[in-house]
Amino acid sequence: MNKIFYIMGKSATGKDTIYSKILQKCDWLKTIVLYTTRPMRNGEVEGITYHFCDNKQLEVLAEMNKIVESRTYHTDKVIGLMLQ
Repeated sequence: MNKIFYIMGKSATGKDTIYSKILQKCDWLKTIVLYTTRPMRNGEVEGITYHFCDNKQLEVLAEMNKIVESRTYHTDKVIGLMLQ
């Protein structure tokens, strides 16, 4: 049976560094590209960093039973105002 290993943690905790080192030593591992509905950030590449999709596309994947796990993150936008 195949297994999926997932490295997760807070931002800037070294996930990418650990991931790179594991791939260097375990060339038999295959990578997967996750899907996200959040907007693409600077430096990210479609199909490499993530597959970027909208909520409608996510619903279609769910109807096709293609989703292994789904998470929702609730974040607040911070808006700075300069008052004069």
